[in-house]
Amino acid sequence: MKLLRLMLMLPTLLPLSACALSGGPVVGQVVEEGTQKPVPGATVVVRWIGRTTSGSWFVEARDVCYHVETAVTDERGQYKTAAWTQEQSKDYTLKYHSLRVDAYKPGYGLPTKPSEKEEIVYLATFKGTTTERLEYLSRISGTSSCGSRNDSEKNLIPMRKALYEEAKTLAQTEREKQIVEVFLYGLEIIELGFETAEKRHLQRIGR
Repeated sequence: MKLLRLMLMLPTLLPLSACALSGGPVVGQVVEEGTQKPVPGATVVVRWIGRTTSGSWFVEARDVCYHVETAVTDERGQYKTAAWTQEQSKDYTLKYHSLRVDAYKPGYGLPTKPSEKEEIVYLATFKGTTTERLEYLSRISGTSSCGSRNDSEKNLIPMRKALYEEAKTLAQTEREKQIVEVFLYGLEIIELGFETAEKRHLQRIGR
């Protein structure tokens, strides 16, 4: 399984051209920590992280998310993302650095320790209060974001919708409903664009 995953990733390990970026499919499995049972119906976000470089001494190299894909696990807890290609910005050179994978499903949270196998993602049964759950959802929303500002950002919509739907069922107090509004606002920015999302957000909060 690990060898297969690395073979599928091979295109991303090659030097990137000056005009295009690409990545092969990524496969893996989400399992429950402790029981090792597969977790079906989990939303998985895979982000390609690259290091920017330029010819200027005044521009510091930094790591950025330049592409994101999502997938949903099957009955065996397995997922596979699509292969992709996109144009690269002419302002700098971007080289492949690493993959980061996050998984989410209602009722589950982060494991007590990360998986030692690259192709396996652990989720643990969530135990906590409503407030703690909303804080967790906010954290997942932040850590799974990409900010690539390209078409791949729309691939985050399934994750953002799932987080919003769960948060909406939990919110009772005014403070909790404000958190839900933040989820909806972030979702609509990706779906509808900033201007439309901002207008709808202001209408909802009465401004």
